[in-house]
Amino acid sequence: MPRNHIFNFKEFSINQEKCAMKVCTDAVFFGSVIDVFDSKNILDIGTGTGLLALMVAQSCNADIVGIDIDQDAVLQAKENVSNSKFKNRIQIIESAVQNFKSDGFDHIISNPPFFQNSLLSNKKQVNLAHHAQTLNLNELLNAVARLLNSDGKFDILLPPFEFDIFEKLAGKIGLFLDSKLELKSVDSKPIFRIVGTFRFKKTLDQKTKQYTIYESDLRTYTSDFKELIEDFYL
Repeated sequence: MPRNHIFNFKEFSINQEKCAMKVCTDAVFFGSVIDVFDSKNILDIGTGTGLLALMVAQSCNADIVGIDIDQDAVLQAKENVSNSKFKNRIQIIESAVQNFKSDGFDHIISNPPFFQNSLLSNKKQVNLAHHAQTLNLNELLNAVARLLNSDGKFDILLPPFEFDIFEKLAGKIGLFLDSKLELKSVDSKPIFRIVGTFRFKKTLDQKTKQYTIYESDLRTYTSDFKELIEDFYL
């Protein structure tokens, strides 16, 4: 098997051979900053390889459900989970979130397919992973509103343009931004990803923090970024 199909972390490995959505730096950033301190049960919408499910499993003792519409991704995630020491706390289910039923979760996370208007690939699996064809932002919000407990929280990773749209749509259904983390590749570049935490109640003290991945040489991780990922990266 080509080596680039396996991504080894400190406490688990990700086989990504069958998945269009590969391990990427912004997804690892997302998994590293999700606050799961008091989470008891977590839903990962669009679990892909199972990366986020495994990262949050390493960070807490919660029970986790990962769902995905892509059959190959589900098979891959199940394999990755079954090969990990967290397998007794993670369940992977093949389902569209629009049809998924549950008693509710106190924490929902999602790194969704977010490209709204960009050119499609000629590969169906790539389009499912990257483009909002089977799950648009309104559908995602409606699912979160249905599945999230009243005092729960929802974390999402999006590019800035889609994040602004999402925040406006969320407010219309009573989900409000609690805090956000902005990510740059280097200081001289614009923000390219935002992690937002949403709740059903408005906060008076909304927090924003910014991280940069690389120093100006484009190779060396910044000290802040290294500190974030040190529990996961080898």
